Amino acid sequence: MMQPDDLEGFKTLRKSPPVPISGGEVLTRRQSFIPFISQGAFDIIQPDVVKCGGISEWRRIANMAEDHGIQLIPHGWNTAIGLATDLQLSSAFHRTNFVEF
Repeated sequence: MMQPDDLEGFKTLRKSPPVPISGGEVLTRRQSFIPFISQGAFDIIQPDVVKCGGISEWRRIANMAEDHGIQLIPHGWNTAIGLATDLQLSSAFHRTNFVEF
């Protein structure tokens, strides 16, 4: 079992199966996302607006993911306001077609 912040584990996992690897739903602040994005640990990044530092941080994370060609599927498993925010924000990014709920 991998921990949600196991960067090396996610990088290794991503190399083996043909299944897209997602994560990031428990990471906080954009600084936590930088190594996962820049080192190619995820095919799909899942920031949670309630956990990642709010709307501004979510947008910065989404922009980083977009710059690296990583699909964004927000993690909306929180409050109704958080889910509504994830839905609204995700509509502004072209590599986003789902919100996890």
